[in-house]
Amino acid sequence: METGSSGTFVIAWSQVELEGFVDASLSAVTIGASLRWRGAAICVDKKTDILVLSGAQETVALRGRAANSVHRINGRPFDGPSSGGSQEVQTHLMEDGFDVTDGVAQYSFFVIDRPDGDPLLMCHGAMPPVGAELWVVRSYLVPRARLLPEGQGFGQVSERATVCFTAGTQIETAQGSCAVEALRVGDLVQTADNGLQPVRWIGARKLSGARLFAMPWVRPVRLRQGALAGAFGNGGPQRDLLVSPDHRMVLRGAPARALFNESEVFVRAGDLVDGDRIQVDQSLTALTYVHLMFDAHAVVMANGCATESFHPEGADLRHLSQSARAALFDRFPQIAQDSWRYGPLARRALAPAEAALLRYGYVR
Repeated sequence: METGSSGTFVIAWSQVELEGFVDASLSAVTIGASLRWRGAAICVDKKTDILVLSGAQETVALRGRAANSVHRINGRPFDGPSSGGSQEVQTHLMEDGFDVTDGVAQYSFFVIDRPDGDPLLMCHGAMPPVGAELWVVRSYLVPRARLLPEGQGFGQVSERATVCFTAGTQIETAQGSCAVEALRVGDLVQTADNGLQPVRWIGARKLSGARLFAMPWVRPVRLRQGALAGAFGNGGPQRDLLVSPDHRMVLRGAPARALFNESEVFVRAGDLVDGDRIQVDQSLTALTYVHLMFDAHAVVMANGCATESFHPEGADLRHLSQSARAALFDRFPQIAQDSWRYGPLARRALAPAEAALLRYGYVR
């Protein structure tokens, strides 16, 4: 198939690279996401000559024939007349998909789910250029709430929960400070409660500028050097620390004891934003989030600050690649049924209102 050819074409979802991942979840397709496709597309019209359509009925018939071809590839032909299948099924097919642009033209992809493999994407008209960077401008995907097949117990999770470090964060290890993105499974990291612990799973998520623009709630929080020095108990970050807004920091001291009878508590970075020393970073045009997971939830040192490791409860796993999720569930199979089966949080986690009270106790 040559770029610019007209017809109805099909590619496998596995041919799509989404935000740099070649095996990303279809549920990660959101407005602003970048993608590109590779390989070859199958023309399901099986026409080599120029096709002139004179009206809407011919268009419906063509889509019906194309849909039948797709479902023959899929192994599940449509039930309906050979001239095009049922109108209801065709309509449903065209209501599950997304639109992309390369900055010049707009293209529509329609999704055909397969029970025993990756979904197919069907494009009617012309395919976007192979390898070109595309951006999602509209999504009308049918909600896919589960990451695992029905009955395996993994329900829909919040889109807003992203708990991770940014690339470049220095983590205290057995060998000294190490950039989080350089860590590997099995490396020993210093934890507050259990000494050196091996990393059991690492996940990464790259966010483009378009994604950050479309999803501002995932922009990182910047804790500047020395911010909330009293609350962190060791002078605050030794250098600016960038974490996701849902990443929890450890606050300690007299206010924590007085208000919550705890020597240390977890507070979301987003709940610490003060518009001065702690701000949502609006300057980044791209970033990579990195997750670190141990045998149990842990407190680790990042840029000199005590903070949490990854805990699956409430986290948004939809944006992990399929291989990363597979590795996670292979190492911790119990969390596929119930994320709390990973174990409790290492510290009490404060709600936003509680965090506001605590922050006032440190700054007044």
